[in-house]
Amino acid sequence: MNYISYLLTYLLTYTRRLVAYFTRVRMCVRNQALDKMAQEWVSINFEVIPYKSTGTYIIKIGEEVSQLLDDHIVMSQSMSFSPYKKPFEERITKWESQLHTTQVGLRYSCEFDRLLFAINSVAYGICKKGASMGLGGV
Repeated sequence: MNYISYLLTYLLTYTRRLVAYFTRVRMCVRNQALDKMAQEWVSINFEVIPYKSTGTYIIKIGEEVSQLLDDHIVMSQSMSFSPYKKPFEERITKWESQLHTTQVGLRYSCEFDRLLFAINSVAYGICKKGASMGLGGV
């Protein structure tokens, strides 16, 4: 009985050490994942180009940027739902907030660009129709 008690104590101690080790490893991996995500955004540049001769500008966004943003939002959300997030909770929350702010800003920019295109198309059509009716173009 003494041997079994010793063996169980040893196994329990060993298991606790393993759990502590893998918890540290998991925290390190999470920290590295956050660093990697932040590093991927360093090389991203949004191209702001003039729209015709209207004095306004549009943001040109590539599909890879949109995909990267979506991927990082999903990864940061999965980190924020993790039971092991406690040491990095503030950093994860800040990063997730920055990603959502970027997503909202880009969404509004795209909606504004669509509206601008629609208004210019209508205005161009009105000017063209007025010119064909002899009213003169604007």
